[in-house]
Amino acid sequence: MSLPADLDVEQAILDYEEAQEAKKTRFKFFGRRLSDIPCFRESYLTGILSGLSLGLGHFLFTSRVRRSCDLAVFSFGAITAVSWFYCRYDRSKSAQDLLRFQHDLRQLQYVTGGKDVEEVEVDVTIEPKVTV
Repeated sequence: MSLPADLDVEQAILDYEEAQEAKKTRFKFFGRRLSDIPCFRESYLTGILSGLSLGLGHFLFTSRVRRSCDLAVFSFGAITAVSWFYCRYDRSKSAQDLLRFQHDLRQLQYVTGGKDVEEVEVDVTIEPKVTV
């Protein structure tokens, strides 16, 4: 079975990929795709599930619809914000620790004169912090 001569398979694949990319870029927030924002998905899902469970649990115990809906919405917002800030804090702390570790490795290489780390004996002492 042969393909028609006028059918360009590569161009069709490129058109399909562009259409798929256009679908992905449909939802933007301040010019950025929501899937590109770090911690967005995790914090949003945490807020949704927590708000839903708190609202449903409150309704099962009290049978008050309006107060349960209010609790669900407010807890969704609060838990989403808290988990967002915690995730961002944890990401920045991890990045800072990684930079500190890279700096320490560069210092070790400078002190040892470029020797392999396995060949160098390093005396490490951990002193307790003294607070005044």
